[in-house]
Amino acid sequence: MENEKKKDGYKKKSQGSYAVDGRRIIFEKGQIKKNGKKMLLEMFAIECQPKTSIFITGVYSVEHSEIFEEKIKRSVDTAKLSK
Repeated sequence: MENEKKKDGYKKKSQGSYAVDGRRIIFEKGQIKKNGKKMLLEMFAIECQPKTSIFITGVYSVEHSEIFEEKIKRSVDTAKLSK
């Protein structure tokens, strides 16, 4: 299923899961083409409590991946629900 291309032009690059501080994080990363530009799409779901989660999506141009990739991952790894 990796690198699968869908009808809308989305091409999956990777998917998986990892844990940070005992919280499971699942992700999918892919690429789309919008207005002739290649864009990267990252989606993360963070388990917080049994019935709560946080969903974070990042979309940015391939040429800006050095700027945004690490910042999005840091946001995901440190996201918490407030009371």
